[in-house]
Amino acid sequence: MTVTATEYAFSGLPDTVQAGLVRVTLVNRGEAEHEAWFLKVPEGTPRAAVVDSLPAIDHGGAFPSFMLAATGVHPVDPGKRATPTINLTPGSYFVVCDLAAQPGTSQRGKLHFQRGMISHVAVTGRGDKELPAAEDTLTARDYVFDTSH
Repeated sequence: MTVTATEYAFSGLPDTVQAGLVRVTLVNRGEAEHEAWFLKVPEGTPRAAVVDSLPAIDHGGAFPSFMLAATGVHPVDPGKRATPTINLTPGSYFVVCDLAAQPGTSQRGKLHFQRGMISHVAVTGRGDKELPAAEDTLTARDYVFDTSH
């Protein structure tokens, strides 16, 4: 799937996605950095519940119990793209850009999803594809990640 990010919207994001391993290309056609996080929530969760809970998370708060999973595309610079493969299990997701508007703009301090960069996606099917074998080992230590290569 290819998703285009601009100020402050996603385009190309389908209403429904097949469960399993999904290659998501995020193309940033905006002038600010953008990301696309897939937040899994129970079916019927209102958009307002997600919008209201994200600022607290951004300030070090815990994820609310209704958020079941989070995966996605890390920040992409303007004019660039990124293509991770993510594993989406069946269910209801909100896709958000959780970055702040650029300093010095009229919207500084507002998060991108608060400006409208939030969409809903239904993930359907079984998602029974196998994950690829890892090529490297990632070891987490206090404030550092070590890799095997």
